[in-house]
Amino acid sequence: MAYKTLHGTYFEADADMTRELPDGEVDITKSLEEIDQDRREGAALKRSLRLRKMSEYLPEQAMKVRKAYFCDKNGGYFNKKVVAANPMNMMNNPDMMNNMLKQNVQSVIHMLMFTMIGNVFQGFITAQVPFPLGHKFKQMLQQGLAVVALDPTYTSSMSWSFLLVYGLNGILGLMLADQKTIEEMEMMASGAAMMN
Repeated sequence: MAYKTLHGTYFEADADMTRELPDGEVDITKSLEEIDQDRREGAALKRSLRLRKMSEYLPEQAMKVRKAYFCDKNGGYFNKKVVAANPMNMMNNPDMMNNMLKQNVQSVIHMLMFTMIGNVFQGFITAQVPFPLGHKFKQMLQQGLAVVALDPTYTSSMSWSFLLVYGLNGILGLMLADQKTIEEMEMMASGAAMMN
């Protein structure tokens, strides 16, 4: 922020000395219209939530002004007509179509795999968890087994496949990812490494 804005406040040390205030008045309504509609509406909802929570700390006149901005029947922010997005525009987005296709392929792979494991390995014990578990975990880990006296640390084949599929979901996602997604992940990783 500009130095003139923060001069005399607690944040004066954080001020940018090179930045100047804009000449003339700033039209807030025009500036808000330049922001993406989803972000603008999300920010307005957050501000109104903060206003409701902290209303007891604001002077009465300030509260009335803010309430009029949000709730006025004629021109209040929350009483404006919102134009609904055309769902066909989303279908023209190739990234969205690719994501939908990947999700469908993943769900078909999961369905086929669970069906195959359930039919072929029904009733088999495939693994033992290396730490003790309570009896509440028995139903989750021993799906498809009808043995009452079995220790809860033993895992049936169906439960083991659930644990593997959902535990390794990130690796499966990388296997089905396209080059653009991999590049974005590398950029995020390099950015995180630079911050450390």
